[in-house]
Amino acid sequence: MIYISKYKERLFSIARLFDAIVEDVIIVPSVKEWCSLRGITETSEDRAGKCVLNLSTGKHLILLATTISDDEKKSIIDAMSLHGFSLAELESLTDDWKFVKHLLLHECAHAFNSSFSERQCDCWAFDKIKESVI
Repeated sequence: MIYISKYKERLFSIARLFDAIVEDVIIVPSVKEWCSLRGITETSEDRAGKCVLNLSTGKHLILLATTISDDEKKSIIDAMSLHGFSLAELESLTDDWKFVKHLLLHECAHAFNSSFSERQCDCWAFDKIKESVI
């Protein structure tokens, strides 16, 4: 089980690098419930992360689930394997911190370009990890 609060400060530090597009990172018990309470459509019961546009500021909120189970993590990595990522990239995500960092950057990619596909967001996240000390 991944407890996002363990990585909170490091995640906020990364998000600050994108403060032109990201307003805040919010850790929530349930992404679906948070969205539902605000009239935002979300159908997945176990969404690990989501990027939401704050219409009043024009910046994005990054929602991260408080916990991510081992099964949820495996499901996300398995889905990425279908998109042609290398074994080395996928294996790097078995480390909880690297997984969480990639998840945050994936959601930042949605903020960067709302038309990106899930694969493009994953590529963007891997590129950001490779090009810097993030």
